[in-house]
Amino acid sequence: MTEDKEPLKPLPLDLWQDIIYSAHAAQIILFAAVLDDLLEHLIAHNPPNLSNRMRVKLVDGTGPLATFAARIDLALVMNLVDGVTRADLLNIKELRNEFAHAPMKLNLRSPEMQAILSKFAGFNGVKDPLLVFTDRCPFRRGLPQVEGAAP
Repeated sequence: MTEDKEPLKPLPLDLWQDIIYSAHAAQIILFAAVLDDLLEHLIAHNPPNLSNRMRVKLVDGTGPLATFAARIDLALVMNLVDGVTRADLLNIKELRNEFAHAPMKLNLRSPEMQAILSKFAGFNGVKDPLLVFTDRCPFRRGLPQVEGAAP
């Protein structure tokens, strides 16, 4: 015998928006982590005479290339990225840091995030903010690939 169950009620619009906007933080943090990993691989595998021991010393822990910001700057110096890509990567880093360290719940429509997004080319305040971000993501513009780096 089956019980008659009450049909599911649709979720209120504000709850749907909360679920969707909560995903913004995860998406930005994940994108930034993948880009950071890719830069680490590009930089660490570029110098031909760099030993594994020295590579680890440079990019791990408190090494001079242990931060996303340091890797972004060195990638420019090594001509692995151009100035536009560097600016985009710095904006992505800023978005990631804001999401990771904010004492309150944020999404890409929050004023704090809109201020950072406005630094991206193509931002007009009308286009979906996640699309503004993904359009500027260096993956879409062909950041160099390295074997063993994150896809």
